[in-house]
Amino acid sequence: MIDERIQTTSFNAEQALTKDTVPVNVDAIIFWRVHDARAAALEITDYRTAIDRVAQTSLREMIALQCWRRCSPTPGSRRAIAR
Repeated sequence: MIDERIQTTSFNAEQALTKDTVPVNVDAIIFWRVHDARAAALEITDYRTAIDRVAQTSLREMIALQCWRRCSPTPGSRRAIAR
């Protein structure tokens, strides 16, 4: 039986470094719901684990993207460093 009510899943903190190399822990909670019970039951081995893995990967990707945007030098600063 597939529960089609809204579910919640929390994640352990993922650690990232700030621009000043200060470690920061980022945690998250997702709210999700199964829209297609047939697909959840027949097209994937363990849909709860799949949701967990996709959400964790997305969280890590967002953290990495924010760190990259904030920590990478801008084109103007690269020119100044090269001089």
